[in-house]
Amino acid sequence: MTGAYLRMVRSGKARAGDGLLCQALKYVTEDELRLLLKGIAPEARASLNDAVRVIATARVDPEFREFLLGLIKEYLGDYITMLQQTWHVGEEDIEDFAKAERLRGIHNTQ
Repeated sequence: MTGAYLRMVRSGKARAGDGLLCQALKYVTEDELRLLLKGIAPEARASLNDAVRVIATARVDPEFREFLLGLIKEYLGDYITMLQQTWHVGEEDIEDFAKAERLRGIHNTQ
């Protein structure tokens, strides 16, 4: 299953095959399935406990991990890229910079 295929399914350009549905159903509880079959979408918000359970499952289940990472890449890829390009400057960084500037000033005057 590729990211391109998942995008096509989400945009309605491709039908979700039996394999995708079976893979997704492995992660749906019986109560969620009952609601889905009635046409009721489960609550969209997850708790922090849900997030911890997802991470714990992804650590031990390679198939689940691959599925989760595909979703993260698809829906949060831009956000993750932005985080990678962000630098957090602390007090120690500022002090080191000031010290380097003072040393550079000493070398430039000699």
